[in-house]
Amino acid sequence: MICPLKSLNNENGSAIVIALMLLSLLTVMGIWSTRKSNVETLIAGNEVARKQTFYRTEGAVIEGGFAIEDAAASALKAWSLDWLFEANAAPDMTQPANWDFDLVGGDDTAVPSTVDAEVGYCALDKGITSGDSLLMTGATQVRTYAVYSFHDSRMGQSLQEVGYKRRF
Repeated sequence: MICPLKSLNNENGSAIVIALMLLSLLTVMGIWSTRKSNVETLIAGNEVARKQTFYRTEGAVIEGGFAIEDAAASALKAWSLDWLFEANAAPDMTQPANWDFDLVGGDDTAVPSTVDAEVGYCALDKGITSGDSLLMTGATQVRTYAVYSFHDSRMGQSLQEVGYKRRF
């Protein structure tokens, strides 16, 4: 006959129980680390997407500044360029709903960037810089422009505005 007290004092099999407990603990720690690394990977991916969107928009706003610098003074003063508007007559370009640069329908408020067609830019002529000469003679004038660029994709939206001045 087996004595119950004797089997309780027997330590045979305790190593298996301890090993199973350690194995369970290591499994839980492994699952936690995998989930943490997945979250970190998602965060890093979002950061990359945000930076790409920002730099694409920044490239377009720089292109807009170069377009102002390269344009003829007469075209800038007459607002005869596709991407240039008088500030008082233009829509509010800080609102994403006002951006249209698909080159369809003749209702565009911007033009696509030559570097990245998914990014558009435009410029608003804010007139002669305050404190500068208003003379219509041969004196030079400094005009102020607001250059905008916008990008909208599945990675997010980015809108940038940069001030620009050009002397005529």
